[in-house]
Amino acid sequence: MSRVIPLIAIAAVGLCVALVIVVVSVMTGFLNMVQSAGKTLMGDVIITYGVSGIPHYETLVDKLEEDPSIIGATPIVDGWGLLRMPYPDTDAKQSETVQVWGVEPESFAKVTGFNDSLQWKKPSKQQIDWLLFDAITANASAILKTMSEDNQQLLIDTVDGAGATMNYQFTDLWSAMKEQLSEEQWELVNAYDERLQNPESVFAQGLSLSRNGRAGIVSGLHVSDGNERQQDGSYSVIRNDHWWMPRYDGTLTMLPIATGGGLIEPPSADVVSNRPSSSRHRSRSRTRFPEQPDENIICDTRQDTPVRFQEGDPISEWPDAKRMGLLEAYGYRVRRDVAGVLYYVWDDPEHGKPDTSDKYRG
Repeated sequence: MSRVIPLIAIAAVGLCVALVIVVVSVMTGFLNMVQSAGKTLMGDVIITYGVSGIPHYETLVDKLEEDPSIIGATPIVDGWGLLRMPYPDTDAKQSETVQVWGVEPESFAKVTGFNDSLQWKKPSKQQIDWLLFDAITANASAILKTMSEDNQQLLIDTVDGAGATMNYQFTDLWSAMKEQLSEEQWELVNAYDERLQNPESVFAQGLSLSRNGRAGIVSGLHVSDGNERQQDGSYSVIRNDHWWMPRYDGTLTMLPIATGGGLIEPPSADVVSNRPSSSRHRSRSRTRFPEQPDENIICDTRQDTPVRFQEGDPISEWPDAKRMGLLEAYGYRVRRDVAGVLYYVWDDPEHGKPDTSDKYRG
């Protein structure tokens, strides 16, 4: 019995040591995971200066990068916005509140793990079929003009049938179109979307925040209700990849915050790039979506600067100039009423004064 007691004591000490080793190992691994996850999109150190931001940030970045202990630095414009989603199928689309980061892709990737964070490295066969479906739909008129009536009807039946069945099963639209379209028609369709010719470009476009030559954004996976998390931690797109976000255009409306905490109400502008240019004015834009596993929206800050419209600006400088071209011919100009609403009024004596019923409120 006297020999058993020391053995029990030794076993107890060994068990305690083993328990400490296990706990330390688990906590160390968890800490490393948290640290690496934080560095993925945030880097090691963040320098901020209130709502107004840091002026002449290029000088600050250059000075930081002169330090041999600093690998790189990158500017970020941080703001909040509303992202108009492509779903549901009705005209009344859903909007999501998102945090928006405007970045320079090259320097941002140097500081963070942005290159490794993108979800979609290469589209699946089903996603390629959806891109092909969109390309054929967009070029339908040009394709049908070069076909006989029988081939036209065959193409229409094939594409319409695929649009109905692709939501729940793989239809191999690619093979069907290869058989029905001529070489010239097939080249026309493939030229519509670079990802049809080079599927790997979906990843390259995500890294450069672009899509087929247009400025784009990278939306977090959790931003879209179309992405469903699986039990193994992976993500799948509902309706058989129908709501795969890189297919769609979206509208991002920035919400500029004043120093007092409220919202600034400047006129909004439709621009080609989807970017938060400043916290002091709002921009609206249309773009395509690469995606990453995060809840932020990341935009390219180096795209065209949204125009700040002032009273008296000619209509030709406004985003809806094409739609309002007739009013411009009449000599209308932009005005703001006492309630702050922008509208067009006649303001050019060189043109004949139009009927006041032509007045347009925006």
